[in-house]
Amino acid sequence: MRTTRSSSLRNRKADSGQKEKLNDQQAIYYMRRLWSFLPESIKGCCVYIDPAWMLKFRTQFKEREGVIEWLGRLNIFMKKYVFFPLCLSNHWTLVILCNPGGDIKRKKERPSMILLDSLDGSMKSEVEIFMSSVLHELYKNRCISQNDFGNIKLAIPKVPKQIDDKTCGFFVLYYMTLFLKEIQVKFDFETGYPAFLNRDWFTQQEFDCFHRRLSDIFNRIDDYTKPISMSVSSGGFNNDLDTIDVIRTCLRETGDIKSESCLPKFRKRKMRDVE
Repeated sequence: MRTTRSSSLRNRKADSGQKEKLNDQQAIYYMRRLWSFLPESIKGCCVYIDPAWMLKFRTQFKEREGVIEWLGRLNIFMKKYVFFPLCLSNHWTLVILCNPGGDIKRKKERPSMILLDSLDGSMKSEVEIFMSSVLHELYKNRCISQNDFGNIKLAIPKVPKQIDDKTCGFFVLYYMTLFLKEIQVKFDFETGYPAFLNRDWFTQQEFDCFHRRLSDIFNRIDDYTKPISMSVSSGGFNNDLDTIDVIRTCLRETGDIKSESCLPKFRKRKMRDVE
């Protein structure tokens, strides 16, 4: 679920130990660092969409053309996977557009979508309506008929669910990270979703560890828009390194997490391509 930065900051000052709901700036902070850590081969075939742009697309009709123009600069149709972290009706979900540049009329490797929802697909209708409007704008210059859009299927695999009312945004970040860990070069809707997308994908204990560590980092950051002052006043560089440690743990570990002691502190290194 989404909160504004100002309200989030007030809550943090009131209780620095509180586990907060995810906001847009926190999501972008994490995704930028996640992408900085990925191999070039994966970064070349994947891209994430800033949730703030999707909010603008949804709420500011006059800005839609500008949003689509911005999306065009990301070379979406050259990618294999496009990640849309969405916050609709105050609930975060992750939509992954697969094979966006594929032939929509062919069954093999045609465009399709995966919805990863920690509330078990409860947002299906709202997500379908919103993504339909996004896709119509994206594909309108590619000579695709209205009927052809029915070929873009939405798969909703049964994945691990949240057990509270606050962690949906963190589930989205965890889904994204683990999907990238086991990413498949080809995705064919006719053969089903990737096999790892199931109820046993990860344990509640593994997610709780990810959530706890990332929340602790976010609790130390006062302003996501000023990385220099953040580094000076709130240990910003250490926050970056700690976030990279969280990411490295997710991409490296398999099996159940037994305790905090099995979360290794990796050798610190310089950050690349991070704003």
